[in-house]
Amino acid sequence: WREGALGGRAFDVMMTRLPLAELQSRLDAAFARHPDRASLADFRAPAWLVEAETEALAAAERIVTPHLEIARLFRGRARRLAWQKPAATPMSERVAGRVFFPGPTAARKGAFELREAARALDLEVVLGGSALEGAGFWEGVRTLSPAGGFGGASLVVQPSLVEDQPRTLLRALSSGLPVIATNVCGLAPTDGLTLIPADDPEALIGAISTHQ
Repeated sequence: WREGALGGRAFDVMMTRLPLAELQSRLDAAFARHPDRASLADFRAPAWLVEAETEALAAAERIVTPHLEIARLFRGRARRLAWQKPAATPMSERVAGRVFFPGPTAARKGAFELREAARALDLEVVLGGSALEGAGFWEGVRTLSPAGGFGGASLVVQPSLVEDQPRTLLRALSSGLPVIATNVCGLAPTDGLTLIPADDPEALIGAISTHQ
């Protein structure tokens, strides 16, 4: 776009994440609400890149995406694709009070909200991703690492502030495992999926409680 190679041409854009301007605006707003969560301020794109992407997206004829929220941002110009459903994961047990958190353990993925819910409801959390908030983050919460699959969880929980690749959520739904996610997860309402507002621990606690 900056070199002018798209000038005078019609083009579509395949999008798998939010536009940088929107993504960073949401993270900035979350950091303003929670200044103690330093990771919310990590990884900002340079201004020239945000500006160039914004201009290019404004000039695109269509935005092609499976992500429901991205499609809503572009409304009449969006063409929605269906998510590819992964194969089901075999599960030998489902332990009540045990939830699977795809992670990683980061503020933008809702780790703080899940930690609050886990402490309030005495949940055991299966950690499916890397730890990015420090070694003592889950203090006061029973945690374990899965040997494979969903670690015997009875519920998958991903209360993300931003989400662009809900593959684990799709795999859980294909496996018949209920999922709680925020309304930014990119998935349309479907059986087994409970959608809640982002950055809302009370809504998360309420949703998890209905599955206990």
